[in-house]
Amino acid sequence: MSEEKARKEAQQIMDEIAADFSYKLVKSGDHVLTWLWNKLYQGINVSNASTVRRLAQDGHEIVYVPCHRSHMDYLLLSYVLYKEGMVPPHIAAGINLNFFPAGPIFRRGGAFFIRRSFKGNKLYSTISVSTSLNCSRKATQWNTSVKVVAHVLVAYCKQKPACWR
Repeated sequence: MSEEKARKEAQQIMDEIAADFSYKLVKSGDHVLTWLWNKLYQGINVSNASTVRRLAQDGHEIVYVPCHRSHMDYLLLSYVLYKEGMVPPHIAAGINLNFFPAGPIFRRGGAFFIRRSFKGNKLYSTISVSTSLNCSRKATQWNTSVKVVAHVLVAYCKQKPACWR
């Protein structure tokens, strides 16, 4: 493969993967999600947000690992972090969720899309790791980064959190 063709294919892969985070969308989503949580769950109760905030401010790298029992998990996580004055995380999403109109909305909410299989595509597997670590489209273009980071705070759970019951 020529260098020019590899660059073009690499740019297409990065565009396929990268998030396009928009605070405007997050602010709009705040109103919708506040209504949703109050309608579905009689509101939400948050504990220990100050501990997470302090860890983040002290420079600790944090990875949030929601239950992934439903799409509500990452919506709730992003909502709580935003409401608590912290930066919402970028969310790894399967490429199957990148359909209109959901895909562009998820992408602006911080989702970055990855294929279900990298098998046989060395360029994609190399770029997907790099782009996932620098998961904002703007960060990729400007050579800056919004990190997906590595200190596990929340473990996988088999039951709904107490505030969901």
